[in-house]
Amino acid sequence: PELLPHLTTEVRPVRAQMLATAPGERRLAGVWYVDEGGEYLRQLADGTLLLGGARLTAEAAEIGYLEAPTGRVQGALDAFFARTFPHLAGLPVRHRWAGTMAFTPDGRPRIGEAPGLPGVCYAAGLNGHGMSLGFVLGRHLARLSLGRASSSLLPPLPPPV
Repeated sequence: PELLPHLTTEVRPVRAQMLATAPGERRLAGVWYVDEGGEYLRQLADGTLLLGGARLTAEAAEIGYLEAPTGRVQGALDAFFARTFPHLAGLPVRHRWAGTMAFTPDGRPRIGEAPGLPGVCYAAGLNGHGMSLGFVLGRHLARLSLGRASSSLLPPLPPPV
């Protein structure tokens, strides 16, 4: 919303918090989404475990642009880790961080041309899936900015409410 004010009611900043453990024995393959995506994790090849989520433990406080981890959410991540993966819980936490994601009320990104800036296109509100959606949306935005957007690339999205 700070970059595109017309999206103020459509896109809200939400903090994501993560932790990374020291390397250890690799026991988890793939990417895990637990509690309907409320917590998410994966283990790197060196055994470092990356764990994020738990924002629902302080949902109202996790809205905004502050990019600092909080004790409440980090504590919930620690508790989730110990409870769900007790065989890995002995790995010490090496790093904690937070960042801002953009969420929309209906969970669908907002894509379009920036008002008053012909040829400048945007994709906003990827709802925590920017890394996976970014490549497809980047191609779509390039085509859109050149006037060659393909409706077969993305399903039609609803106009901003």
